[in-house]
Amino acid sequence: MTKEERRERREANKARDERARQVREAMIDERDRFNAKVLTGTVAILQTAFGPFQVTSVNQDFWFSSHPAGQTRSEWNRRSFAGCNNGSWADLLRQVGEARHPLFGREVS
Repeated sequence: MTKEERRERREANKARDERARQVREAMIDERDRFNAKVLTGTVAILQTAFGPFQVTSVNQDFWFSSHPAGQTRSEWNRRSFAGCNNGSWADLLRQVGEARHPLFGREVS
């Protein structure tokens, strides 16, 4: 590998690492804004194969903590669902009145 190729590879790695950092920060920003809204009582409903569930928080690994919609949250009816940064997440953000981070593209209507 030539000196020029090594330099190009280093630059490409820097760019990749910077993009990954920006994505992590954007995801943290969205999660924190969502959790702040649901803590104030704003309702977000996740449609699942088991019926609608009210999401009460999202953790750092994108697990949605929830309970069946229409029921009071308690220890016996608490459920967690694995989530990801996709259309379902965009819909939950929209339900609480928060916008997607500009890094993730257009709004879902």
